Amino acid sequence: MSQITGLGNTEHTAKSTLATSAETSLLSTATVSTATTDNLDYQTILSKVNNGQQLTSAELTLLKEKNPAAYAKAMRTYTARQELTSQMEKSPNQAHQALNEALSSLSAKNDEERATLTKALTAEYNNFVSKHDQVIISSSLE
Repeated sequence: MSQITGLGNTEHTAKSTLATSAETSLLSTATVSTATTDNLDYQTILSKVNNGQQLTSAELTLLKEKNPAAYAKAMRTYTARQELTSQMEKSPNQAHQALNEALSSLSAKNDEERATLTKALTAEYNNFVSKHDQVIISSSLE
């Protein structure tokens, strides 16, 4: 659970004492003003979760407070993204195979979660390939 120390009514510092490394890396120390969390559009955050998009620390903090189930889904998506990235970095030439393996492991998930994870993993793969192609182009120009 996170421990919050107040800095007045408008700002607080959330320090994570969460168990998983994914949560720790995302929420380790997030300074979020109350005004910022009030301005975050909750429906937009839920949409991002359902589309497998990455969330900011402020969005995760708000989601954790308002909707623990959606927060858990966001964290599962984050973990799946990190696992795929790790596999692709180990063997960039087999990134597509890593994506296919990750997608095939989703068959046991319910339809909604599978759709969310499929979007997230495909976006992560496309991002990885784009960055990898830029590195190859850069090094060939030198």
